[in-house]
Amino acid sequence: MKLRYLVWIAWVSLWLVTACKPTDGNIAPESPTTPPVEPIPFPKGQPIGNQTSFTITPAGGEFVSPDKQIKVKIPAGAVSKSTTITMQPVQNTDPAGLGKSVRLLPHTIEFKKPITIQLSYASLLDSIPSINALSAAYQDEQGIWRFAQSRAINERARTVTVATTHFSDWSIATAVRLLPFETTLSENEEQRFRLVQYVRINSYDDFGYELDDDALTPLVPATVKVIYEGQPLDPKYVKADSWELNSTDRGNELGHIDSAPNSSEGIYKAPLRISHPYQVGVSVAFNSSSKGKILFVATVNLVPGNAVIYRIGEGSWQAIQNVTVRKVNGLFKIQGTSSTTGVGIVLTWQGDKGNYSWNVENNNGISLIDPSPYLLYSSAYHDTKGNVVNSGGELIIDQLGNPSQLVKGRFTVKPSGLTTLKGEEIGPGIEGFFSLTRGPDM
Repeated sequence: MKLRYLVWIAWVSLWLVTACKPTDGNIAPESPTTPPVEPIPFPKGQPIGNQTSFTITPAGGEFVSPDKQIKVKIPAGAVSKSTTITMQPVQNTDPAGLGKSVRLLPHTIEFKKPITIQLSYASLLDSIPSINALSAAYQDEQGIWRFAQSRAINERARTVTVATTHFSDWSIATAVRLLPFETTLSENEEQRFRLVQYVRINSYDDFGYELDDDALTPLVPATVKVIYEGQPLDPKYVKADSWELNSTDRGNELGHIDSAPNSSEGIYKAPLRISHPYQVGVSVAFNSSSKGKILFVATVNLVPGNAVIYRIGEGSWQAIQNVTVRKVNGLFKIQGTSSTTGVGIVLTWQGDKGNYSWNVENNNGISLIDPSPYLLYSSAYHDTKGNVVNSGGELIIDQLGNPSQLVKGRFTVKPSGLTTLKGEEIGPGIEGFFSLTRGPDM
C-alpha cells in the first residue's frame, strides 16, 4: 500500500507541477400512491462489523455496543436462566432506515418481560428530515420491516427508545422524508423536492411523539406499521403555502420555490448569480391538527458552475475553473489548474453515483498542490511508524451524467496529508464542491 501511495502522489505531483444543462421545471407532479396491501419483504443485511457477546442472568442487566450506538436494558425476570446474547452491525435494507442496522441475537428468544432498546441518532443529525417522524424499526423473519409507533425520543441525549419482547435486526427509521435530502446546484438550475411516505399515514396526528428527556415513562411493546418502498405523500397532509427557503449566510440570494398544485412537491430554482458556495434550507410543513408546526427540511448546496470550489481548514473559499472530468480506463478523474493562483487538483474515484471513503488501494483519492510555496495536500498520510493511513471524510457523487452532461459532488478530507519542502506532516481538513460538465471517455 505504501508503494502504491508513493506512486500515486508522485504521479499527481508531476501532473500538477507540469500542468502549471438545467432540468425541465415543468415537471408533472406524481400522483399520490397508496402503499400496496401486501407487505414486501426485503433482503437481510450483510454483516459489516464484528459480533459482541454478553451474558444476561435472571437478575437482568444492560449492555452497550462498542460504538455506543445501541443500549439494551433487560429487567429482572425477563429470562429464566443465563443467556448469551450478541449484537452485530449489518447493512441497512430498510427503505425508511437511517444509518446502519444492528442484529440482536438470538432471534428465537421470547422475553418474559418487555425489554427496552435505545438507539442513538447523534451521528445521523445531518440525515434526519424531522424528529417528529423518527422511530425505530425491526425486520421480522419474513424480511418485512416494521415501524414502531410507540417510542420515546430524548432530544437532549438524541436517542429513540422502544420496548419489545424479542430480538431482531433493528434500525432507526423515518416515516416520511423530504427528497432529495441534500443536493448541489449551480446558477439557474432546478430541483424537484417531494415528500415521500414509507408507512400508511392514517391521521393528521401520526407524527406525535413522546418526549422523555429523563427516561422515566414506562414503555410498552410498540404497535407497528408495515414499511413499504417510498410513495408520494397524500397532498392533504401537506400544509398549504408552507414551502419556505432560508439561509444562515445572509446577503445571498435564496432562489425561489413553487409548490405544484394538489401535490406534495415543490420546484426549487437556484439564483442567477452564485459567487461562492453557500447553503439554502428548503422546508415544508406537515398539516397536523394538534401537534403544532411539524417541518421537514432539506439542504441545497449552491456552488458556482463549471468549477471546483474548496477551502483548506477554516480559510476562505477558492475556485479552480479550468477543470475537466472524464472517465479514463474505467477511472473517473477530475483535474485542472487555476489560471490565477496556479493551484492544481486531481481527484479520482472508481464507481458511479454514491459515497466513497478515501482509499489509496482503490484509487479513491484527492490531491491539491500550491506550487508557490510548495504545499501538497492529499487524502492519505504516513503515521509515526511510516504506515500509510487513509484520511477520514468522504467523496459524495450526487449526480453522474453521461458525456456532455453534469457531474456534481462534494468532498471532505479529515485530516489531510501535507507534504512541504521540509517533509511530511498531518495537515488541516479540506472541504469542497464541484459542478462540472463531463468530457468524452478515454
